Amino acid sequence: MQIVQGEGESRCLVSDLFDISSNSSMEDSQKKKTEIRIPWGSGIVGHVAKSGVAVNIPDCYMDERFNQEVDNMTGYHTKSMLCTPIRDLDGAVIGIAQVINKAGDGHFTKNDEILFGKYLQFCGIGLCNAQLYERSQLEVKRNQVLLDLARVIFQEQSTIDNVVHRILTHMLSLIRCERAMLLLVHDRSPGTFSRVFDLEASEVQDEEKRVCPSFEGRFPINTGITGYVASTAETVNTSDAYSDPRFDKKVDHGTDFKHRTILSMPIFYNQTTNKVIGVFQLVNKFDNLPFTTNDENFVEAFAIFCGMGIHNVHMYEKTVVAMAKQQVTLEVLSYHATAPVEEAIKLSRQKVPSAAALSLHSFSFNYFGLEND
Repeated sequence: MQIVQGEGESRCLVSDLFDISSNSSMEDSQKKKTEIRIPWGSGIVGHVAKSGVAVNIPDCYMDERFNQEVDNMTGYHTKSMLCTPIRDLDGAVIGIAQVINKAGDGHFTKNDEILFGKYLQFCGIGLCNAQLYERSQLEVKRNQVLLDLARVIFQEQSTIDNVVHRILTHMLSLIRCERAMLLLVHDRSPGTFSRVFDLEASEVQDEEKRVCPSFEGRFPINTGITGYVASTAETVNTSDAYSDPRFDKKVDHGTDFKHRTILSMPIFYNQTTNKVIGVFQLVNKFDNLPFTTNDENFVEAFAIFCGMGIHNVHMYEKTVVAMAKQQVTLEVLSYHATAPVEEAIKLSRQKVPSAAALSLHSFSFNYFGLEND
């Protein structure tokens, strides 16, 4: 059985259970689970998925669509095959089921096609229910992560490093990929990046690393996918980085790392303006899968929280600077407004003149006796 994964042109078929016989148990099937990826429209299985029409082949080796590499991989010899799509309630193909080599060295009949098709209707219902349950569990986890992220943002306001580390850690724990990056646009020079944070999935489990690795400097934003996102404020989701003309292949030179799939999204200062203050980038989703629309929606939520976190840190830093300036000003004023102890003692020993001597009870005022100073 192959399950449809991905969306649009990036769809593929992934074997969920393979090489199952009438004597196989669930435990044995899961132990010898071999993942085989089939491109959309490739081979007999890909053809059935794309066309949505069942195929009954008496001799697979006589069919040009049959891929003999699967037999070479498993050591099994395929003769006859019945391949039928599994559909959901809306009629969309969500999987492909195959039965191979009918007992008795015969081939599958029309009655076998009808019976298999009716059986797969129930399989489609069960598969849809299982996928719906998985999505509901994923949404629960996502909501919990977003709540934790909101709490973290309002607690961690000391430095940008702490906020970014917590955000990237939460992101990698939910969207399983090899690397997450955050690039900040320079405040006074919008045409350059001022700082780059880079966190790998292997570093998430390291409790000693409380700060996300980063490096500072000025990097132009007119190159690469991140530069395109920072300049245009558009999201980029590519399933093949090297086939995208916006990708800068030089970033992989001299390293053992190779970019395959990339999801890059802008970070705005707030939702009322289109000022881009940074770029999120996720690289190489696990299992060689492309990033989906759901991933984009979730990263967008992360970008909103990240923008809020950076904004709060900036406000906190400005507040700290303002309080420091106020403290210095008060100290200066206090210094000039405070008299020495000697002058205070001298003043306390002087005789206080009477009110009559100072004409405090008189309402007249003669300024001719006053000097210009």
